[in-house]
Amino acid sequence: MPRNHLDTIFVDRVIDLLENNPNGLTKDDFLNQYYTGILPNPSTCEQCWNNFKRVELYSNVMFNARQDEFVWIRARRGPRNTFYYHAVAKVENGNHRILLPEFFGHQLKEQHTSELKTRIKTQMRSVVAEAEQMKARGITSGNTNVVEEAERKLSEITVISARLASINFGDGIVLDELRRLEAAPSLSLLHPQIKRALDAVERAGKSIDELANTVLRLKAIAQPNVRREIEG
Repeated sequence: MPRNHLDTIFVDRVIDLLENNPNGLTKDDFLNQYYTGILPNPSTCEQCWNNFKRVELYSNVMFNARQDEFVWIRARRGPRNTFYYHAVAKVENGNHRILLPEFFGHQLKEQHTSELKTRIKTQMRSVVAEAEQMKARGITSGNTNVVEEAERKLSEITVISARLASINFGDGIVLDELRRLEAAPSLSLLHPQIKRALDAVERAGKSIDELANTVLRLKAIAQPNVRREIEG
């Protein structure tokens, strides 16, 4: 990703300020510290803040590429919808060092958990809408391949593990992480253990699939009060 005309000194200064302010920096905090309390005209301040936002994007890309000395920057929502920018973690010698204090880590987790639940619900409803319509089309046309594809979409299960995410500070999606580990030649000695974990996830998925189908059949014939309990 290009630096968008950002010089190295400015990038390093932003990272240093974030690293030295574990409580986070608001826009005003950053500008005051960057200009050591003597602010220039509003237009210059706004340009400086725009450059800060470019550094945020640039540093996050470099962090994801495991480039040393770059930080992962995230904004925490504070009182009155004020955002505090944090350096959450830093790449050092190819490894990740956590910088964010536990208290603010908890706040970020709560903030992004709420956002994640909303996005997941939207995604799942979209998947169901697509799969159900695909299934209906397959049944109508007599195309068993389409029906099977729709059933596969409905049977997919996503499990997230913070423990797996801690390996490489990644997303922790279990199947993706396990398949990545399984494909690593240097981990061939772990393949039996990885396979056992994959088998366990697939068995869990099958059990959940069977339970969901049972509940759906029950819902179709249940009394109204039972249906309300099923639908939560």
